[in-house]
Amino acid sequence: MRKVIALWGLLFILTGCVGRGNEILQPSDILQQSSNEQELSHPLGASQLTSQHSEEGLFLQTVENDLFYLDPTLVQYKLSDQVSYFDFDKATIQLAGQDYPLQGSCFQTLQKDVHALTEQEEYVVDTLLASFQQSAKMQEHMQLLLDKGSMYLVYNQHLLFHGCLPLKSDGSFLPLTVADKDYSGKELLNFFEEQIRSGCQHQTKDSSAADWIWYCWTGKISPQFGKSAMTTFERYFIADKKTHKEIKNPYYHYRDTHETCQMILEEFALYSPHSRIINGHTPVKVKGGESPIKGEGMLFVDFLKPTKKQLVSLAIHC
Repeated sequence: MRKVIALWGLLFILTGCVGRGNEILQPSDILQQSSNEQELSHPLGASQLTSQHSEEGLFLQTVENDLFYLDPTLVQYKLSDQVSYFDFDKATIQLAGQDYPLQGSCFQTLQKDVHALTEQEEYVVDTLLASFQQSAKMQEHMQLLLDKGSMYLVYNQHLLFHGCLPLKSDGSFLPLTVADKDYSGKELLNFFEEQIRSGCQHQTKDSSAADWIWYCWTGKISPQFGKSAMTTFERYFIADKKTHKEIKNPYYHYRDTHETCQMILEEFALYSPHSRIINGHTPVKVKGGESPIKGEGMLFVDFLKPTKKQLVSLAIHC
């Protein structure tokens, strides 16, 4: 799991590109203009930088796939079979029974055992992992989150949380079943907080708790993710945009209703008529007419630099 996180970090660093010959995600106009004047300020240069970004994306897919096969705890939560369905001769991949051509040509290092990295790739990933684990600044930031943060907060009879509370299509709480026990609603948030804190206490070796930290980032029943799948690989290597879709959890529909907001508040023993939900991480498209006020005034989505009109509206609903 820690290798996966290290690779995600590198992908965020190598911005603006994907792939040798991959026309879907080429460098941005600004980067392209810069490369015309000089081969970027980055020591690798524009072409090598895009190539490395693409290969790191493939590293990530391989290591994530390996994580599922090695950790029996997470096998039942497997989100993606992409690497298992590679056709090396046709340069295609099978998703949901349909074959799609792969864009780009950075698959030279992919092994016939698609869950394995080459010796050189293992060295790259291990070096990244050591850099993350030994970073004093990273440790400082993580400790701040552990000291001050939590999956949710009840304050002044209001409920604050980040992301969502996963719901079924009928609007009831969606459970995550682990070791024959169901976790949903408040218990689900408590479960993930316990796993995160446990995983962070064992930084020198992997554990199932550490794997749940990764699941929290990309899992379909994760309150921090709240989507059907993370389609980073598809956006990098498949041109067909229908494979790029990430379907939001029904929570994002039901939070518009007073009944659902009331159900969530009562899940946290908040029965005051003045109690409200403050929902983070889910920016609203104010310019498109979307309101940050949901559930008939029961839920507020955080937003930056509110206008005077928005502040007046919030005051009225509070």
